[in-house]
Amino acid sequence: MKQAVRAAEHGSAEAGSSASGKDIAVICAVASASTSAAHGARAILGTILLDMRGAILRCSNAIAELAQRLPNEVCGIPVKALLPSLPLHASTMGYNLAYASFHSTRPLPMRIAARDGGMVAVRGSVRVVKTDRNIQFLLELERV
Repeated sequence: MKQAVRAAEHGSAEAGSSASGKDIAVICAVASASTSAAHGARAILGTILLDMRGAILRCSNAIAELAQRLPNEVCGIPVKALLPSLPLHASTMGYNLAYASFHSTRPLPMRIAARDGGMVAVRGSVRVVKTDRNIQFLLELERV
């Protein structure tokens, strides 16, 4: 677990949020480890941590590379810019929670929008992550 936390701390960039970078790294590492245990040998490509409005707080290097961007370039932008098919919207936070809760156990087909206009096929799971300060969403993506 300590290795997962260290990898999460060094393997992604983050946007400003109320949680510290270390807190967010721990959230990502613990959630990914619990998902991997729950789903067997599923190979997680990377994670994206979102706020309640769907803005990217943290993005793993692997996801940013698929989008042909640097991790710090995607932090702060709406997730819809990277995953156009994901129905999370700033104006429907209650729906966002319901969607994430309902779809948390099965990967859904998605496409990452690359900078050159291409699309990269992935599957993703959305989970609700509650901290003492706020609620966030964790997207775990895997290659198709």
